[in-house]
Amino acid sequence: MKKTETKNKNVTIADKASADPHKVQNEKSKKCLVSTTQVIETETTTNYTPKEFDTFIPWVCSQWASAATVVILRKAQEEYVNVCEKRTVKLKKNKPKDEVSVGDIHESSVSLNEFPENSEVPITVYYDVSNQLVEISIIECVTRVPRKVIRAFSLSVPYQTSLKRFTFCKSHLTAELIYEINKLLLISNICELILDDSNVPEGNYFILLEQLSHLKYLSLNRCKINDEVCKNIFKNIHFDAPAAKTLQILDLGSNNITDDGATFIGSALRSNRCLLHINLSGNGITDSGFRRILDSLVEFQLNNEEKNAAAGRKVSYLQSKMAVYARCLDDLKSGNVHDSTESISGRKFGPKHHRLKKTTSIKSEPIRTFEDEAETMTRDIVGEFHDPFSPQNVVLRNELTYCKGNFVLCSLNIAYNHIEYPSVRKLSEVLEYQDGIFHTHYKDTGLLRIILEGNRIPETCAELDAIGWYLKKNVNFRKASDGKRRKGTTFHKKNLSHVVGLRQHSSSQLI
Repeated sequence: MKKTETKNKNVTIADKASADPHKVQNEKSKKCLVSTTQVIETETTTNYTPKEFDTFIPWVCSQWASAATVVILRKAQEEYVNVCEKRTVKLKKNKPKDEVSVGDIHESSVSLNEFPENSEVPITVYYDVSNQLVEISIIECVTRVPRKVIRAFSLSVPYQTSLKRFTFCKSHLTAELIYEINKLLLISNICELILDDSNVPEGNYFILLEQLSHLKYLSLNRCKINDEVCKNIFKNIHFDAPAAKTLQILDLGSNNITDDGATFIGSALRSNRCLLHINLSGNGITDSGFRRILDSLVEFQLNNEEKNAAAGRKVSYLQSKMAVYARCLDDLKSGNVHDSTESISGRKFGPKHHRLKKTTSIKSEPIRTFEDEAETMTRDIVGEFHDPFSPQNVVLRNELTYCKGNFVLCSLNIAYNHIEYPSVRKLSEVLEYQDGIFHTHYKDTGLLRIILEGNRIPETCAELDAIGWYLKKNVNFRKASDGKRRKGTTFHKKNLSHVVGLRQHSSSQLI
């Protein structure tokens, strides 16, 4: 009897399915929904969230079947200061394991993939006193870092608002990983990128500078960078390039840069007005190449390409200013003042004295028209026109246009190259020229720090004494005129202490 009942049930189900074929599909979809909800419930109980970087990254890599095991080493420091600030905290000596306190270093490892021991990717993460992630570091990784690991970072990095530094040193760096690191820069607040001792045969470091990001410090020491790679890098830091608005420190020490690469550097410095420090130590630059760099720091004649580019930037600025003015004027007449300023500038219009007053005051005030108000609003939204070849930065002489030179670059490391006495004499002339401009040009700083050691130069000469005297005078002059410093990309006092200590910190931590 039981067998016949089961047969009858099967027959009735088949009959119903043949009568309505959508019912079987609905039943299958219900089963799939039940299974997916069960998986979601099991995943939510583990609490793997992007905000928890230490546990989330290994879990994501295991879900994606990464080819290597991800091991997270967590370190908490009492105080963390990034490269863009003063380095007033000295590195502590390693304590014995039995003397490690709670406030010094905490270590925890998470390993979720079962792979051979030689296929681990060690990742060190640093947290500040507020338990905020400030640095991700991959150093001396003996195995190839899978691309999926860096992709996993992109899921968590947007939630790490205090993350400022990413280090990838002495490890196998590939062109694909450079591409993934570039995507991290676009979605995070990372402003320091250190890729020392990580050679990429394709040399595609330039893609890190092709788009606008928060990157201020880029270190590419000992990466076997040649002149062609150097050319591609400095093509992306001329005035019109996005990285020219943010990049302030560039380390290219111990590479294969010669006079051809130095020529590209000097060409970029003619228009760049953001770069503060360049490290070119340990390369193959001679007097000819170093002269190309120094020529950008003094008065030089503009070529036709530079004059046309400056004129094009001026026209683009005026066009955008006219468009904003027309929009502000229309909205003032229609009464949508606040909506207009917020939609154009992305923020609410701040100063109250720039708004139209609805109430009349007792004191007599000059009557402001809609045109006056629109002009004021446009000036606040668009800002002033800034250009390295603007009229205040150039001089006309014998129907030729000359730029006053780059006064923003203030630190230059040219140690252990192939420069000789002619470069010392040229450098002395550059400092003499900048010293004469200092008394009438308070906007920029000029050279404040130069490293020449390891070159074939005299131990003592009049030019070296003059160089030391000018540098000391410029530093003291800037300290005395601290209240006259410019804003934005100007070299402030805190930047001076940073640049002076930059070389010592990099050598003690990375070499």
